[in-house]
Amino acid sequence: MDAGKTWTHIGLKETHHIGRIVVHPTDPNIVYVAALGDLWGPNKERGVYRSTDGGATWTLTLAINEDTGVSDIAIDPQSPNIFYAAAYQRRRTVFGYNGGGPHSGIYRSIDGGAHGPSSPRDFPPPGTSAAALSTFIARTATSSTPWWST
Repeated sequence: MDAGKTWTHIGLKETHHIGRIVVHPTDPNIVYVAALGDLWGPNKERGVYRSTDGGATWTLTLAINEDTGVSDIAIDPQSPNIFYAAAYQRRRTVFGYNGGGPHSGIYRSIDGGAHGPSSPRDFPPPGTSAAALSTFIARTATSSTPWWST
């Protein structure tokens, strides 16, 4: 290992653009990739990919449609089977750009992506879109129960 000085291509060539790569906090063989897809047209390789063998093989665990990619993933470091994926529907052409479609939103998985994240539940609100996520756990001074903020 050389702290990222050198890289080896290990797949996902047709995803074109990667928004984020997240490594499981306790098992480095589990890796998630947020794939945005091709900037200039439909691309079925958009979504969330999961590897359980350090990137040797990949499974598409969230595929919404050919215009909706995933720009970011946030994983719960204390419960790493829970993660959120920010999806963004868009279509770019030489004549214009159409972004923030109805399939944009925050998708949630509670099983590490084994069955794909659930569909968004009106979050973010209709007419807006999600492009990035940040997840943290906070504890109040009077309670040890964590609460989520995304």
